Amino acid sequence: MKKLSDLPIGAKIKDVNTKYNGHTLVWIIADKNHQGYPANTVTLISERILAKRKFDGRTARYKDSEIWKRINVNNGLLKDFSSDFKNAIASTTINIKYKDLFNDLITDKIFLLEMSEIEEISAHGGEKLELFMGDKNRTPRDFNNNNSSWWLRTPYDDGISLDPSGYVDIIDTEGSHSSGYCTAINGV
Repeated sequence: MKKLSDLPIGAKIKDVNTKYNGHTLVWIIADKNHQGYPANTVTLISERILAKRKFDGRTARYKDSEIWKRINVNNGLLKDFSSDFKNAIASTTINIKYKDLFNDLITDKIFLLEMSEIEEISAHGGEKLELFMGDKNRTPRDFNNNNSSWWLRTPYDDGISLDPSGYVDIIDTEGSHSSGYCTAINGV
């Protein structure tokens, strides 16, 4: 059996013992040794939208959001993953910044991507994942094979206001950067 690090970007993998809502999950290798992530790790992204949820009832701040709690509290998404798969996932500390309002450090095994990991936007400061070079692979489908918009963890920056006012970055059904109000329903 090959190691994940030996597989190319874009390769699909699955653990037949890891399911979510009865579906076997397929993962895509999105990057290797991604800047800011633990050394010698492989970044995976789900091939499908796992669920559709609102971000929160009032805030665009990821660490305080309902969506973060659903993903991470009491094992969140991990509760249906096989023990081997859970144990193989590295904890990663991510930094979520919004202008001078907040700078949050969170350590999780599963998290939403940030805008700079999808497209090069200097305001967010991260590095684009190799899977998304050339603006491809940005329109995932749900388990019914429908294109779906999906949440990112970064508050939407309209370039004018100091407060994100409840708007969060999303990738829309066409694969373009947009925003959604935190109470809207988008993919995770």
